[in-house]
Order: sequence, then structure tokens, then C-alpha cells
Amino acid sequence: MTNRVNEARATYTAAPPRPVIEAPVRRLLRGHMQELYEGLTAIVVTNAFSSGISIKQIRLYLYRDPEENTREIVYEITVLGNPAQAFAYWDTIGLHIDKWRDGLSSDLKGKLVTQWSVRVRWD
Repeated sequence: MTNRVNEARATYTAAPPRPVIEAPVRRLLRGHMQELYEGLTAIVVTNAFSSGISIKQIRLYLYRDPEENTREIVYEITVLGNPAQAFAYWDTIGLHIDKWRDGLSSDLKGKLVTQWSVRVRWD
């Protein structure tokens, strides 16, 4: 992992769980896709800490839409809390992801928008 992700992990008081990355996704995390994964992870972990949210699980899986003939990597975060806390956390990371996305190259921005989705759940 890059220094950015390690720094984000270091600021998290209760170490976030290691992401569960399903095999089909693991094969895709190369080059630019790895860079996007690391950027999303830094945002997720840093904002969990600053929001006081505990992450129960981070899971990456591949979603295929046969009707649209598309696939995307789903970055799913399960937080410990109630629906209101999960929605507030989603709003926070959504703003940070948007800001980060705006600074990406057009190629990376295109990959992020078309090949990734972020989902927040609560437990």
C-alpha cells in the first residue's frame, strides 16, 4: 500500500479491518485501478476516524450487470452504528470522493466513475 493509505491507517485509533477483496477484484487491482483503490481507502479510513465512525468491514466485490453488459468494482463499507450515522458518513465521504475525483486525470476520473461504486451499510 502507498504511504497515503498507511498514514490514514496510522491515524485511525482502532485499526480498521483489512479489506476483504474477492478474487475477481484482486486480479483487476493493477496500475490505475490499484491507485484508485488506495485513494478510496485513504478517504474511507481518514473520514471514519474524523467522524468517529467504526468500520466493521470493508469488502470489494465485482458486480456484473448482464442487461447493460457492464461490470464495476463495489467498495462496500459496513459501519457500526445506526442508519443516521451511516448516512452522515456516506455524505462526508461522498464530498471527499468528489473533491478527490476532481483532481484526477481524465483517464482516472473516467475509470472511477464508470468502473467503481461505493456503498455504505450499517450494522
